[in-house]
Amino acid sequence: MTKEARHHHYLPQCYLKGFLPKNKKVPCLSVIDLKRKTHFETGTRNIGGVKDFNRIKIESLAPDCLENSLSSFEGQVATALRDIERDRNFNNNDTYAIIMNLIALMAIRHPAMRNNINDFHSQIVKKIMAITVSSKEHYEATLQKMKQKGVDIGESSYEKMKEFFESDKYDITVPNETYIDLEMKGIDAILPFLFNRKWIILIASDETWPFVTCDRPVSLIWQNPEKLPPIMRYSPGFGMKETEVVFPISQNIAVIGAFEIENQVLNANKHLIASVNSRIITFATSQVYTPDLSFSFIDKDGMMKNGQSILNWS
Repeated sequence: MTKEARHHHYLPQCYLKGFLPKNKKVPCLSVIDLKRKTHFETGTRNIGGVKDFNRIKIESLAPDCLENSLSSFEGQVATALRDIERDRNFNNNDTYAIIMNLIALMAIRHPAMRNNINDFHSQIVKKIMAITVSSKEHYEATLQKMKQKGVDIGESSYEKMKEFFESDKYDITVPNETYIDLEMKGIDAILPFLFNRKWIILIASDETWPFVTCDRPVSLIWQNPEKLPPIMRYSPGFGMKETEVVFPISQNIAVIGAFEIENQVLNANKHLIASVNSRIITFATSQVYTPDLSFSFIDKDGMMKNGQSILNWS
């Protein structure tokens, strides 16, 4: 019997391999931890993963069935990544479709997104609980309605429940299945807008290389945020005009998607690559991944810097 895998990657290993250093017998990623201001090297297996991220508890389904399905998709991703690395274009429709699905998957399925969902649900539940224990009459009426619907709630007095609620010594968690359901719906929602965008493929040369990636590599921003009210500047949507999606495909290739541009392939100069790298670093949750520290980025003063100085960037 095959042992069930419990360490699940939200960043596919086949994707991370595109950022491994070249011509090394045992290649390792250079990992920059922006929160701890540290740098270390490790293999792709050791990053971008969470225990039981894809595990489900549904009757008649194996707990790892989603993980196995995603592993099958990642096999297609590995082929698409090799193809675009070779062809440097989106002329192959299958490659294009798989890359768009990969971008959607990585934009939506992320631990940070799950934390946001959990925080939102927690706030709603606590508000409902506050209303429920606002008075003994309201509490008992709520319990009576639940019993009539066949909900087994056990026996707990109003006083004990109010004390429990006010103690705040409890956690409110969202089941994994709820996250997964919302994620799949989110992927379906943004995919048409990714396909409807035009894409610029940026190619790095040996002189301008490399692009970096991070633990949240799909970034979405307004093209001209200064023209918008401050309240809107940090909340673009994938379907909105005048927005850009940036995604590093490998250390050699990155793509920019927008509605107002035309499909094209560009040889990126060092300044453009540094600008893209700065964008990726800015959107990182905590870690940046790169072949080594030779990459360039633009600091907040507009100066081009070498990756060696990234740990001093704030």
